[in-house]
Amino acid sequence: RPASAAAPRTATRPRPPVAENEPLDLMQYAGKSVYKRLVPVAVGAVVVGVVIYWAVH
Repeated sequence: RPASAAAPRTATRPRPPVAENEPLDLMQYAGKSVYKRLVPVAVGAVVVGVVIYWAVH
């Protein structure tokens, strides 16, 4: 094992500036599919809530 491999490097290269990536708008691409799955879940949750409320009172 060479001695230079174990020694810490003191000189470092400056990093080039990195451009910021723009975030993806996932709802633009998958919005309809998400809504088609969320609406029945929301309706089911409301129905279960109403049934529980009706059973308690």
